[in-house]
Amino acid sequence: MRASIITLIAVLFTSILSAQNPGGKPEEKSSITGKIVGLLMDSTSRQPVEFATVVLVEAQTQKQIDGVTTDEKGEFKFTQVALGKYQLLFTFIGYRNKILNNVVLSPEKPDFNANTVSFSPESYTLEGVEIVGQSSIIENKIDKMVYNAEKDVSTIGGDASDVLSRVPMLSVDVNGGVSLRGSSNIQILINGRPSSIFSGGVADALKSIPAEQIKSIEVITSPSARYDGEGSAGIINIITRKKAPQGFTGNASVSVGTRFNNANLGLNYARGRFGLSFNGGFRDSPSRPSLSNFERRDILDTGERILTQTGEGDGSNSGGRGNLELSYDINAYNRISTNISNGRRGRSNTNFTDALFIDPAANLRQEYTRESFGNSKSNGLDWNFDYRRTFVKPKQELTFSVQLENDKDQVENLVQQSGNDPSLARNESNGNQGRNLETLVQLDYTHPFGKKVELETGSKAFFATLAVILTTATTTRRPKPSSWMNCVRISLITPKM
Repeated sequence: MRASIITLIAVLFTSILSAQNPGGKPEEKSSITGKIVGLLMDSTSRQPVEFATVVLVEAQTQKQIDGVTTDEKGEFKFTQVALGKYQLLFTFIGYRNKILNNVVLSPEKPDFNANTVSFSPESYTLEGVEIVGQSSIIENKIDKMVYNAEKDVSTIGGDASDVLSRVPMLSVDVNGGVSLRGSSNIQILINGRPSSIFSGGVADALKSIPAEQIKSIEVITSPSARYDGEGSAGIINIITRKKAPQGFTGNASVSVGTRFNNANLGLNYARGRFGLSFNGGFRDSPSRPSLSNFERRDILDTGERILTQTGEGDGSNSGGRGNLELSYDINAYNRISTNISNGRRGRSNTNFTDALFIDPAANLRQEYTRESFGNSKSNGLDWNFDYRRTFVKPKQELTFSVQLENDKDQVENLVQQSGNDPSLARNESNGNQGRNLETLVQLDYTHPFGKKVELETGSKAFFATLAVILTTATTTRRPKPSSWMNCVRISLITPKM
């Protein structure tokens, strides 16, 4: 009896010690977050370094967690940082890269103050200095980050998706989706304006723009008054090639491969204050076959239930874009221009599937073959007229623009299925046709106050002149011939003027 009591007391005492868990790992990860602050200072002039890039890197995996830029006082700050060990990477044009190690955020000290970080400029002993007016590939400006695609030869032969994938802060997934700092709530512009080419899908539209037509990419994370409120994460502005030297110039390129075929043509003519340019490109992705196999076996008391599926298919897509622009400089302060662009793209796919389902409990054996076909087409036409008035005072500018967008889309899908059971028969088809005609009128004015303050104001009027959607669907199931459906829906939208 005494031995049993002693054993029970020992067990209870051990359980109490285990519950306290001194020095052990916590059962749940702490929800406490911390912050990292500091000041970046030039080691030579002892002045704050403005707009330098500071990247937060996880010490163990070397994964980049977040990034900020220093303000006009050289200060930087990371908030809502999970506890752990990190490194700080400092980069800026004209300075040596610097890494600050041993940045630790612990439950006892969740906040880390880097105090003053000394940043050393790069210095070289030169016999002479040659000034070349050529921008770097990446430029960090106060209101945006600029990626000069025309300076990067590695993008030749690709499309807009390939160019965007090389831009810092941007990510392009395998399906062509674009995100800015992890958010896909963005707006994509071409030469500062929305385009109907993106109405049918961003991924397909980007594939139809050849990389050779892109001059630069602007990433605007804090849009000013001249931009719409769309895209809370930021704006991506694709700048195409425009300017040409006096006289006639041209360029052409063709690339052929197993993944895609690409062709581009550029023609430019300038005489005095008059300019004319054309840029066009076509991209075609050949048919890509695909294979799939699926098998599932369920072991039941009544026997083994089996489902197997094998499939094969192929898909292809193509697209192109052309742009014609005329411009005329009335004088040194007044300029008018107009351009018309057309973008087309199409996608088609075919899939065949064979399936077998066996269920001994239900004495069921079903076999069927399914064929599916899909085809989509899109055609977008944009027309723009712009007037720009500059002044003697730098950065003071007045712009007036009119834009007309006309977009047409067509989608067709067909599914046919037959099997050893009449209930498996299917014959479905559906089609969608859409047309959208929009007009945009915009007036913007920029007035600088000193070197660091600018006032931007403007107004915009939007008119949805015509929007038509036509949808047809047909479904047939055998063996009941009367079991079918056919519907047509047309919607017409006209604004109240």
